[in-house]
Amino acid sequence: MVYSRELRPIPFFSFHCLWNEEQGFLLVLFSFLLCKERRAELSDLLHSGVERVAQQINNEVKDGNHMAETEEETQKLKIYHITFSPTRGSYHYGSYLANKLGTEVLIDKTLPAERIDDCVLDQENQIIVVSYPCYGGRMPSLFSAYFKNHVHLAKGSSVILLTSYGNRHFDDALVEGFDLVKEKGAEVIGATAMVTEHVYTNKVGTGRPNTSDYAVLDAFSSVIQRRLQQGEKLTDVEGNRPYKTGAAKKAVYFMPERNEALCSHCNACYAVCPTGALSANDPQACLHCLACVKACKSGALTMDMTYLQGAVTFLETHCSKQRESIYC
Repeated sequence: MVYSRELRPIPFFSFHCLWNEEQGFLLVLFSFLLCKERRAELSDLLHSGVERVAQQINNEVKDGNHMAETEEETQKLKIYHITFSPTRGSYHYGSYLANKLGTEVLIDKTLPAERIDDCVLDQENQIIVVSYPCYGGRMPSLFSAYFKNHVHLAKGSSVILLTSYGNRHFDDALVEGFDLVKEKGAEVIGATAMVTEHVYTNKVGTGRPNTSDYAVLDAFSSVIQRRLQQGEKLTDVEGNRPYKTGAAKKAVYFMPERNEALCSHCNACYAVCPTGALSANDPQACLHCLACVKACKSGALTMDMTYLQGAVTFLETHCSKQRESIYC
């Protein structure tokens, strides 16, 4: 805002003092007036000119502030986020953490097409969040195989592991990830196991994630920032070696079934399948992650839970008590 006040009119001269409060500068203008009638006209002209100058300066300052904000954004740490997350629980947690630490650079390896190419992060001092769900107490075998054979990390890179699990237990999902990272010469500077609602039943992990889960990630991000500054790293994480072994493979393979009468042919289910089992109609390739069922808005896809009833009964009987998300 520009203020103008005529300080002391004298014959032939109009003495104006203009003060720009925002920019802190003083403009003193003299106008030589030949006659009283010209005085008002010249005064208006001076005011108009000063206001234009002040507006130009204000615009330049705003542009400078915007450039400073943009520069600050670019100076934020880049946090590379490698994720495998069919139902997106791990992804959302990992994305939240990455953006708390800096600017997320997402590397999504959930879908088959995204796993064709290698993931190369071979620059020094890179910070990487790796997020994935816990399947049967382990890293998903599809993702652990990809990570082992196709992810390339620079020696000494700082890795943060994040696994999400459906309120039963994360068992060896973190330690398996820890060992894979160490095999590549990188360092694990933090690990967290975050609770989500179980994909098989909403009676287990009900309402998760909640505000307490995100508060855990807030506290964890502060710990990670301190470890980055002080060069700290983990020597191990919770879990067992040898890793937990799953149940023996059964001869019966199954996958979600489609009700053609309800199907709108939107192909949303195909778009989220992490193995391509739906498009190939291959029950043996199905992970039973239920991503396709959750993506189907018309209710045309359902899973025959008869095959999973034993697991559901166990979960609802023994795992209904809410567990806490943790980090180390």
